[in-house]
Amino acid sequence: MIVLKITLKNLIKFWLIILVFLSLSISQVMADRMGSDSYEFVFTNINMGGRTTGSPNYTLDMSLGQTVAKRWEENGYIVRAGFQYIHILYPFSFELSDTTLDFGTLIPGTPVTEQLTATITHRGQGYEVMVYQDHKLQTFDGNTWIEDTACDNPYCDADTAESWISSAVYGFGYNVTGHDVSADFNGSADYFRPFSTSPVTFMESSQAARNRQSVITAKINIDNTQEAGTYQTVLRFIALPKF
Repeated sequence: MIVLKITLKNLIKFWLIILVFLSLSISQVMADRMGSDSYEFVFTNINMGGRTTGSPNYTLDMSLGQTVAKRWEENGYIVRAGFQYIHILYPFSFELSDTTLDFGTLIPGTPVTEQLTATITHRGQGYEVMVYQDHKLQTFDGNTWIEDTACDNPYCDADTAESWISSAVYGFGYNVTGHDVSADFNGSADYFRPFSTSPVTFMESSQAARNRQSVITAKINIDNTQEAGTYQTVLRFIALPKF
């Protein structure tokens, strides 16, 4: 095994050699937007180095060699340019206020609702939150189930919320209100979608987010022919950060 030992003095020489090589060997410099159908480098730059250091009294983030890293302010506008401004904002996080929705004993023709709150924080260029169910609300043996709602006329579907007010319309569905909620919910507590078995977006933004919240209201209404039993499903949430 060969061990390469670089002292601080040698490391400085190493960088100087590379810089001289670049200055002598590259006669033309070209820039390009790096990416493909599957990825994209939005912040492309050549840097000498960077790290986080500090002491009990301070923390210092460094990025060496980055161009045009500065804070500008004029006429009420503020521009913070540079990797460090993105780094120090806030990390990605997603939280649900509860992991169980218990609707108790259902009475035919009497809608019952349960709520939970989704909170997301992301320092990048937006986010997307999706939800789907494993299966319809069904008994443990899977032989009896509660249909997903079709809402009042016009009918709703997995991607399109519509009004669901009538107590004579039955099923299982959800409403979302709050920050960055999909437009089809119409900003109304009366607009619902049926849950889907494929992920469907209900919350999305192209901006950095901090403590953005939405309230998800799940609703059940059954008719008098619904068989007695204990019904269950699993709701799965997917939160995707964008960079």
